[in-house]
Amino acid sequence: DTPELFDVSNAVFTISVNPPPPPPGWTAQTSGVTSALQSVKAVNGSIAWACGNTGVVLRTTNSGTTWTAVTAPSTLDNHNIEAIDANTAFVCANGTDDARIYRTTNGGSSWTLVYQSTATGTFINFVKMFDSNNGYAQGDPIGSPLKFNLLKTTNGGTTWIPAADLPPGSSTEYGWNNSHYWLSSTNGWFGTNNNRVYYTTNGGAS
Repeated sequence: DTPELFDVSNAVFTISVNPPPPPPGWTAQTSGVTSALQSVKAVNGSIAWACGNTGVVLRTTNSGTTWTAVTAPSTLDNHNIEAIDANTAFVCANGTDDARIYRTTNGGSSWTLVYQSTATGTFINFVKMFDSNNGYAQGDPIGSPLKFNLLKTTNGGTTWIPAADLPPGSSTEYGWNNSHYWLSSTNGWFGTNNNRVYYTTNGGAS
């Protein structure tokens, strides 16, 4: 009666009605979607956003007791979400040689495309907003010669411009979505698949 469940071998198996309980200290929440979820961002104890494949974006305003699917910014897979409050959020949407940043200011009712790249190998891994105006984004190496795509905004994400000093990359090196950490707007790190970590002490100027 459930098409999503099927057997692919002749080995003995069982079907359990109830999923296993979550580990102690954790509570499983119902997303309401079947798409793989890639990223989550909590704004405070009540408000959080999540995103995933096929354009899915979710929002909760009650600590995750219920998650609501908002309008999808596109049909591309969303690999990272950043949120400032219950109304303002950003998603990094990526396809084949098509990387985009979308922004909503009305709780996901509608989205505005604020950045797009169609360069070969383009992929946006994360957006980090330090406040309502200033933020940073990182993408895989593009251009010739190949350099990591590092972007900054000073107007709330309306426009994004390249950072002054772009680290060199290669065709075999790329970043990981959500692989970053910031102590402040000046001190930040991001990791790559080539076992490297890049570090800035001046907000991405170098």
